[in-house]
Amino acid sequence: MIIKKINIIAFAGISNKVIEFKRNTNIVYGDNETGKSTVQSFIKIWLYGISPKRSKDLKNNERLKYAPITGEKIIGELYIENEGIEYIIKKSFGVTKKEDTCEILDALTGEVIKNIPNDEPGKYFLGVNGSTFVRTLFISQLGVVVNKDREEEIMERATNLLGSGEEKVSIHRAIEKLEGIRKSLTTTRKSGSLDLARNKMVSLLEERYEGYKLSEENLHKEEIVINLKDKRSFLRKELKNLDIYKKYIKKIKLQKEYEDITVYLKKSEELKKKERYIEESISLDGVIDESLINDIKEENTLYLSLLDLKGDGEEELKISEETLCEKREKFKELLFIEKLEPGVKENFLRTTMEQESLKEKIGIFENLSNDIKNLNEDIAIKSKSIGNVIEFRDVRMNIDSLLKAYEDKLKELKFRMENEDEHKISKSNEKGLLNKFRKNKYILFLDIILIILALVMFKENLWTIIPLILVAIYLGKRTFELGIEVKSLEEKNNKTVTLENLNREIEEIEEKLFRYKKKVGATTYEDFIKKIRLFDEFNSYEEKQLVKISEKEIQLSIIDIRNLKSNYKINLEKIDMILEISDSKDVREVLEKIAKYEIENKEVLSLQIEVKKSREAIDRLIKELSVREERIRGKLEVLGLHDMDLIDIEESLREIKEKLIQREELRRSLQSIEETYKALTKGKDIEHIKEELKDIINENIKYSYTTEEEIDEQVSNKSHELIEAEKSIKDVENEINTRFMGKRPIPTIEEEIGAVEEIIKRDDMKLKATKLAQEKLQEAFREVRGNFGPVLNQKVLDNFKRLTNNRYSDVMVSDLYEIKVKNDNSILAGELLSNGANDQLYISLRLAFISMLYKEGEVPVVLDDAFVQYDDERVGHILDILEENSFGQLIIFTCQHREKEILDKKNIENNYILL
Repeated sequence: MIIKKINIIAFAGISNKVIEFKRNTNIVYGDNETGKSTVQSFIKIWLYGISPKRSKDLKNNERLKYAPITGEKIIGELYIENEGIEYIIKKSFGVTKKEDTCEILDALTGEVIKNIPNDEPGKYFLGVNGSTFVRTLFISQLGVVVNKDREEEIMERATNLLGSGEEKVSIHRAIEKLEGIRKSLTTTRKSGSLDLARNKMVSLLEERYEGYKLSEENLHKEEIVINLKDKRSFLRKELKNLDIYKKYIKKIKLQKEYEDITVYLKKSEELKKKERYIEESISLDGVIDESLINDIKEENTLYLSLLDLKGDGEEELKISEETLCEKREKFKELLFIEKLEPGVKENFLRTTMEQESLKEKIGIFENLSNDIKNLNEDIAIKSKSIGNVIEFRDVRMNIDSLLKAYEDKLKELKFRMENEDEHKISKSNEKGLLNKFRKNKYILFLDIILIILALVMFKENLWTIIPLILVAIYLGKRTFELGIEVKSLEEKNNKTVTLENLNREIEEIEEKLFRYKKKVGATTYEDFIKKIRLFDEFNSYEEKQLVKISEKEIQLSIIDIRNLKSNYKINLEKIDMILEISDSKDVREVLEKIAKYEIENKEVLSLQIEVKKSREAIDRLIKELSVREERIRGKLEVLGLHDMDLIDIEESLREIKEKLIQREELRRSLQSIEETYKALTKGKDIEHIKEELKDIINENIKYSYTTEEEIDEQVSNKSHELIEAEKSIKDVENEINTRFMGKRPIPTIEEEIGAVEEIIKRDDMKLKATKLAQEKLQEAFREVRGNFGPVLNQKVLDNFKRLTNNRYSDVMVSDLYEIKVKNDNSILAGELLSNGANDQLYISLRLAFISMLYKEGEVPVVLDDAFVQYDDERVGHILDILEENSFGQLIIFTCQHREKEILDKKNIENNYILL
């Protein structure tokens, strides 16, 4: 994307301002307070919208900050070019977001473009969000430092590009989404769906246990009730017998008084014996009546009904089992899954995914190896194409030295030839000067001798030698001055090279250059220079290719290809084993079979649950049948039929009922005889006597009590026991009847347990898959991040070393964009550097991000007085780096002329814009 033009209609303090930009470098010059930062902000807002912050502070509220001072709406147009198509972004901003408008037009047709988001068109054109744009391409005044932001995606996108080649693949977002899935399943507060299902399962199991426990307790209570009722019957019989025995004691005398009547009654006893015979034939103790028969018959009918239910249940179970077998038979080709280890699908999927990842990494390794091979081959081809020029490789520096010396010697020769006459004059002067120096020395020597002689000869008249001393002083001074001039001329002559020497040295240099020209087959000096330049171009190309090779070799060194191939082979064997077991052609077919098995198995599981429930229902019926059979046989024991098959008991009960009818007929016969003998009593109360004597005669009572008081005491004890028994029966029956009040039936609980088990199984599998996916994603990201880190550090270091003249040997960038630098043996945090060096460090980081995120794409890099803390030399370095990166467009806002001057000096074309 390239910014072609901006049309500011009303924005902050600027109105009706049109600025046109060109590709490559644009210098926007303006004094302070002329609106450079405002124009820069216009570009950002038109690409990424206005900040939603509503602070009353102007610095934090962009609507207020950039509102026109005339009170109009914020309005303007941004012209851009993207992939050869020009667009116009028209926007206006009111007091609130509802008043905002935005249209994106095709600059050629004027057609409104619908598929580009109006709020953030920069995200469409540049492929990054606003936060990332501000931290890479948009460099504000004193804002070069990059800080980690929650919304920016620099590190993530760069890592993804290096790892997968696709910047839109977000590992962090995938991990966050998986974490959200995991938290929806389980949390520390146990509020996830899996936690809730497990808690519900615990409560259901407790409820089922309580239900079974209550059922067992009810069976026990029913047994207690039966025993209590038996005890009640026994106590009632005991009380009756005690009452009879008490009457027996009172009426023993009455028997003696009515012996004749007793004889009569004994005759009637024969009938009673028959009656007893009948009773004995149907009861062990003679206590039996039609209600007991009906009770047993009713119990037996219920028993048989339960037995029928059991038969029906067993038939349904048989049908369900057959259906289950048929279902399993239908997809028997899928049953191989059951022979495999649990979690076969997850393991297979994990192995398949891991295999794809390994294959991809092996592919990356092979691609890198091929790239290195191709680069080396390109270097070899390029080397071959330049022919014998490659011979310069080891002597290039020598040639430079020779050419430099050759040029210097030629210049010196030219100078010497131009100054030859002056040299000759200086030679004649030198000879005259030497003669003068020698003469002065001789005269000075003679003067000194004369002074010595005068001192010896004229000791008394020393004043006569004063003229000689003055002469000596003058001659000494003059000789000293001449000596200095002579020495200076000698030194000058020693430094001067004669024309012959220069010519000889030039010839020697030409001879060496000729050998080099001959070596590379150059015919002329110009041809020789061209071949040198050709070699320099090849050498520059080779250095760049070798840098690329070095980077790829670094990436290769990180990849453990042996381990990758070993794991790939192991996974391939696992996959082949599954393919063989499943009789499948490929992974897709295995996954289809597993998916089909899961679908079919759901119905099978449903049938299995139904079979299980049917079996449990039958087991419960068997238990209940056992209890009822035991109860019926307890009653049949009274009839002596406890060993009889309950299915055939109806016939025996019918026979017993017939005997009861016979007994009633005998009783009626006895009644007739008693009426006949009543006449023989001659008006006496024979009924009363009979009743009294009957109790004594008929009952076989064996008590040892001698007084009525003893009997009364025993009656009181038995009555108390009877009352307690009656009370216990009512209490226990009440417990039985109320025990299940407010409780759900066990089948309902079992059904819900089955449903919750399915939920737990599903969510548990989902949780395991989520954790596994998180682990693998984290592992993959760490591996890619480990590959990405050295590449990023190297790119930052390359730029920073150029800016600081190789002062630092290493750079380390953290995930939070905190940077440390290494100087000799010490490591310093970036913030400890000078402000200028810190700016240069972070602009190096930005440039590294830009090169990694946008690669070869055309993007605009916007800088607002970003070099205010740089010296002139480093400004030159950063401009060189920016030009070499070929970003597509540079827009440099500045309040100084040095950027323009440096670019002009370097003959770099630029578009100069004066605000």
